[in-house]
Amino acid sequence: MFDQKIFIYSGITWFTGFVCLLGCFYYYFFFYNRAFVELEIEVEQKSKFKIYWTEDNQPFSEKKQVSTRVIPPKSQYNFYLRDLDNIKKLRIDPIQYIGKAKLKNLLISQPGYEPISIDFENLDTTNDIVESTVVPDGLIIKSTGVDPYFIINPIIKKGLNNWFLEIC
Repeated sequence: MFDQKIFIYSGITWFTGFVCLLGCFYYYFFFYNRAFVELEIEVEQKSKFKIYWTEDNQPFSEKKQVSTRVIPPKSQYNFYLRDLDNIKKLRIDPIQYIGKAKLKNLLISQPGYEPISIDFENLDTTNDIVESTVVPDGLIIKSTGVDPYFIINPIIKKGLNNWFLEIC
């Protein structure tokens, strides 16, 4: 009788340990190994904010992008981007309408890397952006088309991290 209880408790302990390890693995794979985007933007109408990425100077593709719906009057958004490893360029599509928007903050962070903060002064504005003005609280973008974007070459630096303490 006593041996059966030890066997049952031992099985429960092993199962619990297995579930905990599985949970840590899923956390690492789905959350820890992804970049987290903090966005603050003011828009005039409903739209999508998109980030495209490329590896090794490949063209931008819809398969390599993330997006979030931006809706006034809300201005703060958070979402996940893929792992920062091997990203060479980012294409930022702030809005998909003709008009104005104010990009206040865009911060991309991932454990094990230094955060990427967008320098509004040195942006390569291209398609459909007729004017971009740096103001004390962000960047005002004026679009003449429905596909305005700018491209950045992020400097991705590995930082210090203790992944064991962050996961468990």
